[in-house]
Amino acid sequence: MELIQLILAAIILGFIYKKMFRWGEADSISKKQAYISLGLGVLATIITFILAIVIAMSIVDLGYNLADIENQFVKASALAFFRAGFPEELSKLLMIVLAVKLFKPDNIYKYILIGAGVGMGFTLNEELVYGGTLMGFCRFFTVAFHMLLGIFMAEYIGRGIFHKANGEPYKLLYLTAFLVPVVIHTFYDALTAYNPAVEIGDIDDEVVGMWLLAAIVFEICIIIWQVVYIKRLKKIAAKYVNFKFNSISA
Repeated sequence: MELIQLILAAIILGFIYKKMFRWGEADSISKKQAYISLGLGVLATIITFILAIVIAMSIVDLGYNLADIENQFVKASALAFFRAGFPEELSKLLMIVLAVKLFKPDNIYKYILIGAGVGMGFTLNEELVYGGTLMGFCRFFTVAFHMLLGIFMAEYIGRGIFHKANGEPYKLLYLTAFLVPVVIHTFYDALTAYNPAVEIGDIDDEVVGMWLLAAIVFEICIIIWQVVYIKRLKKIAAKYVNFKFNSISA
């Protein structure tokens, strides 16, 4: 089942990625750069694993145990943040910045293509972990989630560099590039992977129902967001291709 989900994810995301190259017309990154971006996305999952272990050990050394948190929302959010939202998005950010250093893209749309490649590579490797499980099946409906967060991150990094090159305020754009994906990712995992309704414990049926409803509503919102965001990319592609600037370090 893992292999099937991996193949399906590769087909869906590959189709989207190919379309994105067409939207950028001739002024896109090379195939070599695209493949390297995918590889960096896979590497990001390994870095995430290491970061998650370091964070978990650090929390224990400080005398805390996230599992002991009584408030269900705080507990789910803390687990999602420290185990997924923060380390995964930080890993993707590092790989996007590395790709920017290597490729020196000269327009914002090329940044977006790099972010898409990193996010896609991250997703494909995750399918080997979640594929074949109920969680993996549910997450498959949001298969473009990581890819789009990578695009968002790269877009705002590119905008930040463009603003910096033109002497405009840019620091808030850099913060947005990282903080927004972390927040969205944390809420997503808090309502899916770490949803109290799927945890073993004494929870009232009514509370379980509320958590499951929240998960379904948020899942639907993410599905809609994927479609809207991809359509937006098609509209802004030509605009961002024309946002050219001299290569400046991120």
